[in-house]
Amino acid sequence: MTFRSLRILAIAGLAIGASVLWGDPSSAADKCSPRTLKGEYIYALSGFKTAGDSAAQRTPFAQAGNEQFKGDGTMSGAGTMSSNGVIAKVTYKGTYTLNADCSGTVTFTDNQGQVGHFDIFADNDGDSFTYVQTDAGIVSAGWERRH
Repeated sequence: MTFRSLRILAIAGLAIGASVLWGDPSSAADKCSPRTLKGEYIYALSGFKTAGDSAAQRTPFAQAGNEQFKGDGTMSGAGTMSSNGVIAKVTYKGTYTLNADCSGTVTFTDNQGQVGHFDIFADNDGDSFTYVQTDAGIVSAGWERRH
């Protein structure tokens, strides 16, 4: 081998080693799918209902509980909600998507017939994610962590 050939091989080896050590930054965020969210998660969210003509209809709320993501685009959950100080237990079932860039959506219907829509943003390993509710007349956001 010539010196030039050895030099090219050394540079190629360094480039391969660097990509193994640090990964390809262009594909680092392209690792998610519905399978990424699988298992039991705990959550907390809070917000405010902005819809309604009277102050009694525009109320703060908070909720905490746990959810089961099945890794196949389906989920279910249970929690306790405080809506303007009125406590209620809730259960719900729904569906979710998770794109390659780790953004997605969740839609569910609870035991009171309420439908919720959320945009979600997960970390690459699915251990946690944040979300914001996208229904008109509601401002809420929260986080979840796998346990």
